[in-house]
Amino acid sequence: MNHPESLVAIGWIITVVLAVGGWFFTAWRQRVLQRKQIAVELLNRNRFQSAWVEGQAAVFNKLNTEPNFDWASLAERHLGNGTLTDEELKSYHHLRIVLNFLEFIAIAVLNRAADENIIRWALQSQYQRLDSGVKKFIIKVREKAHSEEIYINLTTLAEKWRKKPSYARPTA
Repeated sequence: MNHPESLVAIGWIITVVLAVGGWFFTAWRQRVLQRKQIAVELLNRNRFQSAWVEGQAAVFNKLNTEPNFDWASLAERHLGNGTLTDEELKSYHHLRIVLNFLEFIAIAVLNRAADENIIRWALQSQYQRLDSGVKKFIIKVREKAHSEEIYINLTTLAEKWRKKPSYARPTA
């Protein structure tokens, strides 16, 4: 039963299987690394831009110092016919900058373009704090725009992470 042709055929089959398997593994590993790189780039994108830094500081300061601030009224008056004071208009714009950027990141995470663990470790508390602190604002903006899709990725990600807490740990 020593047929040299069948041994050569088996050898070729094994070689092809190993080559294809190696290619699939390399492609998978490259995609994992690419998602991590995208996550880090997203986190660094606005890190030093003044609009982001000021917006983030203003919004979280207001959430921490004025927990009963009426964000929904702010949206109602700005998107309706009401007028806002200069300070309120500033707060509105700061909040929109923060929400828009975090919505952009949420889209990348939920579509598996960016590594969820890296983003979660860096921003989980911000997503959850915004989701609970400005929920009425988001609802009012959706109502005024007649769209339930506004900030849907941000709120979806915040809810997902609320159910599964993140613990900082080194990765392999």
